[in-house]
Amino acid sequence: MAPLDDDQIFTADEGLELTQVPDGYVIYQVRRDRVHFLNPSAVAVFELCSEGVAAPEIIRYLQDAYQLPAPPTEMVRECIAMLVTEELIRPCSPSLSAA
Repeated sequence: MAPLDDDQIFTADEGLELTQVPDGYVIYQVRRDRVHFLNPSAVAVFELCSEGVAAPEIIRYLQDAYQLPAPPTEMVRECIAMLVTEELIRPCSPSLSAA
């Protein structure tokens, strides 16, 4: 994946079946016949990306939510990269996310 632009937004891929479990999400990816497990932090990143929230806002949200002393910049960027690689989210243009 190319370096993540701060203004890049994402949307959830189609054909995902999400099941909430006590410690995260189990996501069945119909198109690829694959199952993914997301921990609570990855769930937050996935949900925020799915809502069209850009990385800087996700980083601020997680820092506040988990009361972290430093922004989790690298963790969020790695998580987004993993979600894109696994085709759970995909980049979209700002005009598409507003629709």
